[in-house]
Amino acid sequence: MNVLQRLLPNVDVFLPSIEEIAFMLDRDMFEDRKAHAGNEDPVLAYTASDCSALSGKLLEMGVAVAAIKKGIHGYYLRTADQDRFNAIADAAAFAPDRWSQRELWAPSYKAEIFGSATGAGDATIAGFLASLLRGLTPVESVKVANMLGWQNVREVDAISGIEDWSSTLDMLQSDKPLNSLLIDDPQWQYCKTEKVYYGPNDKENN
Repeated sequence: MNVLQRLLPNVDVFLPSIEEIAFMLDRDMFEDRKAHAGNEDPVLAYTASDCSALSGKLLEMGVAVAAIKKGIHGYYLRTADQDRFNAIADAAAFAPDRWSQRELWAPSYKAEIFGSATGAGDATIAGFLASLLRGLTPVESVKVANMLGWQNVREVDAISGIEDWSSTLDMLQSDKPLNSLLIDDPQWQYCKTEKVYYGPNDKENN
């Protein structure tokens, strides 16, 4: 915790997995969810409120973008206020007003053929960063992150399944089936057209 408190004010984009960040920020939560999962994947035991609580701590520590990998449950995003984004607006093509005060959760894409999850987390991070640097919206960015994860798991190795940027954007427009993600919290609103959940801390959640 001491390391993160000193480091994160200097970090704009922080992209851990849910288990990694729970282990670092809330060891009791980490152990409880692990025990609750039993023989199942512990990632599935973490709730939407867990993501909000952990990402809130990251924003308080100074990051502008906190995106959390949730495995088969997709990608969660939380961002800071516009003042924090104005400070880094020249570093990338994104618009601060579109990226500030967002909380989104995008379901992952269903893999009809599964090779291996080796490198899947790194692939989602690459997809998210590429989207951010190319000026995509937050919704598009979490979807691209999931799409890169889907591309990755089709093959046994870490990189041969990854498509080029143009093909990836084309895939984003296709009607690929999604893995089930049901957020049992009335504060979260599902957008059927975008196929993304809007969280209670999202400024566009009406």
